[in-house]
Amino acid sequence: MAQAVVEPIFRKIEARAKHAGIEAVTPARVVTNDADVHLVTESGAIIRKAREQNGKVFFMLPPGIDRVWLVSRTSRPADTIGPFVDDRRQLGVLVSNMSLQEGVGAARNLENIMQDANLQGWHGVDAGHSMRWTAGHAEIPLVERTPGALAMLSVQIIAAGPYVLEGEQTEQKVASL
Repeated sequence: MAQAVVEPIFRKIEARAKHAGIEAVTPARVVTNDADVHLVTESGAIIRKAREQNGKVFFMLPPGIDRVWLVSRTSRPADTIGPFVDDRRQLGVLVSNMSLQEGVGAARNLENIMQDANLQGWHGVDAGHSMRWTAGHAEIPLVERTPGALAMLSVQIIAAGPYVLEGEQTEQKVASL
């Protein structure tokens, strides 16, 4: 059922329970909207963003890198929005466009990544759109790189978060004891 149908029913039951003095069983969760987006190379090196502008994240790539993974936090909408949302996927970030700029040449659009069902770490393409959610560790092959050239990878992120901070929440509880 759709969230628009289920959430009002959930909220009414929740309000009745509060009115009857019944406390919530699930603890409040610590959440963030920071996706902690970065790249990881095949050797395990971490590449942090060089800059971010208008939802577009830019990464400087050294020569010789022909495959990276777009890494971010993940959460399930059912956990961050509420149990009335029937989406149990682990979602990272929603990507709509990627391009690779090498040297002074024109940027190459990496649109094939948005359609390739064989790439690891990606959910299916959203119906009717050229957008795709990552699962938190999404493969990005960088084919036909110019040997010895630095590159700038740009990733257009349409949506991200909220993310449940399970580990950090536990650390906060332990620190307060």
